[in-house]
Amino acid sequence: MQTSKSHEDVLKNKIKHVVVVMFENRSFDHMLGFLYKDNHNKSPLGHDFEGLTGNETNPDSTKNPIKVFPIDPNDKYAYYMPKMDPGEGYMNTNFQLFGALNEPFPHKIANNQGFVRDFENKIANKYYGDPPYKPQKTTDKSTTIPKKKTYDKNYDHSKDYQNDDYKHWYKHYSPPPSGLEIVSKFPGTEPKDIMGIYTPELLPILSGLAKGYAVCDHYYCSVPSETLPNRAFMHMATSEGHLYDEIKSYSAKSIFKNLSDHKRSWGNFC
Repeated sequence: MQTSKSHEDVLKNKIKHVVVVMFENRSFDHMLGFLYKDNHNKSPLGHDFEGLTGNETNPDSTKNPIKVFPIDPNDKYAYYMPKMDPGEGYMNTNFQLFGALNEPFPHKIANNQGFVRDFENKIANKYYGDPPYKPQKTTDKSTTIPKKKTYDKNYDHSKDYQNDDYKHWYKHYSPPPSGLEIVSKFPGTEPKDIMGIYTPELLPILSGLAKGYAVCDHYYCSVPSETLPNRAFMHMATSEGHLYDEIKSYSAKSIFKNLSDHKRSWGNFC
């Protein structure tokens, strides 16, 4: 008696190529937040879509709520929004998600209310990437790195960028390359620019692909930090503990090595 092919066998025969396209770091909301806004965040098939309503806000340093807005296609720098690179490092991301530089208290839920304030500091050059973390060689025995404080749920983290512990940390640690990123911005860059969202009309190709294929609207990056550790996770399922872009080579076995070991072809197209 002939048995029917399994679903897995059928898929193996149908799938000829897997294409992975790697873009630069951009948030889901920034690129696709307004994809189905005019359809009450429902896909053409009626699926719920975790997009934006247009009423979301983020506070600035004066606690003034800054609202998301569609990027103006007539803006000279529309395709360069938010007109300068926002902070991408681990500490930047932590501040954006939790409003603090130090690691969150266990089980603390991110309120995502630090994006505008983090961008304000970036624009003002008050903060260059993550606090440096490599000990500096010194003969000054009086220099000590402050001990980590116990978590205080009532502590106001809004001034963390200027507090004494942070200044001490920054002064006595030698920075990695990512800690001295060059801050360049287009004229007229404002903190509110971080809340700009692309419309489908401004991104016709990406939006067309998103509407024609599956979109993972609950997908989160593996490392809340810079580009290369996340690409390492994509290709090797690990960043080997690295959080920053200055590490550019890894020793873990990649998916490409696995493909070669199993006599499968692959290519890299730049």
